[in-house]
Amino acid sequence: MNEERFKTKKEEIMAAIKESGFRMTRQRDLIVATVLERIEKEDIAPGMQEILTSVQELDPSIGMATIYRTVEVLSKLGFISLIDQGEGFNRVTLNQGDITIHAFCRNCGKSISIPNEKDLVDSIRELTLCDEFTLLPQAFKICGICDDCRSKGVSLEDLPPGRGRGMGRRCRRRRGYKED
Repeated sequence: MNEERFKTKKEEIMAAIKESGFRMTRQRDLIVATVLERIEKEDIAPGMQEILTSVQELDPSIGMATIYRTVEVLSKLGFISLIDQGEGFNRVTLNQGDITIHAFCRNCGKSISIPNEKDLVDSIRELTLCDEFTLLPQAFKICGICDDCRSKGVSLEDLPPGRGRGMGRRCRRRRGYKED
C-alpha cells in the first residue's frame, strides 16, 4: 500500500466511523493508522497485543479495551476481519471487498497470496446467486504449510495434535512444545 493509497484508505475508514455515529477520537485515529501500517508492513496479520504494543509506542495511555472497541467497530463496518489461526487469539486482516480469502501457514503464521484469488471469489459469488440466499461480507481462511516451512522439513505430522495443529509459534512455545 503506497502512501497515497494508505492515506485514502485511512480517510475512508475514519469517514465511515463518523457516518456510523461513532465518536472520532485521536486514540481511534492512531489505532486505525497502526492497524493499516502493521497489515501493510508484515506478512503476518497482527494480533491485538501486537497492535497494543505499536499503539502504546505513540500513546502509552491507550489500553487494550480501547483497541478491542476500535477493532470491533472496524469489523462491524466491514473494513477488517478477525481470523483465528488457532493460536488462542484473533489476528486482524484488512478486507479487500465483500469476500476476502486469507491463506496462511499453520506452522509460522505467514500470510500467503492466492493466485487467481479474484476467480475464486467470483466462483463463490456464482454459487450463491439465487433468490433465497444473499451473501454477506465475510472472510474465508485457508490453512496450509508455506514453502519456507516445507523446505525446513515441516510437515502436517510435525504440528501438535488436535486443535494444536493450528497453533502458531508463540502459542506452541507457551504450551511447552519444543521448537527446532
